[in-house]
Amino acid sequence: MITFNIKTLRMKKKITQGELASILKIRTQTLGNYENNKGEPKTISINLIDGLCEQLSCSVGELMVYTPNNEVSTEKSAQSMDDILNSLIEAQSTIKELRSRIDAIEKKDS
Repeated sequence: MITFNIKTLRMKKKITQGELASILKIRTQTLGNYENNKGEPKTISINLIDGLCEQLSCSVGELMVYTPNNEVSTEKSAQSMDDILNSLIEAQSTIKELRSRIDAIEKKDS
């Protein structure tokens, strides 16, 4: 199970839910759902995860924690989340590069 530590990290930074939601350009209710682990992690964008980490001065592993079978999380699971995000960012970059190449080929053929 993946859970978010947004509320704890936000409170440490002394930022209100409304302030953080405004900075991230999301609804306060949406942020509240993520804070209360009601939002599905798979629906959160990489850009939002990056924005949360930046605003809360934390790593992805601190923000999102994988807890198998509801066991207590470990530093290893936090590092795994960082690895997963880095892989997703690399994949996103590769997709953008491929789209750019396809666009260039299509323009040549036109």
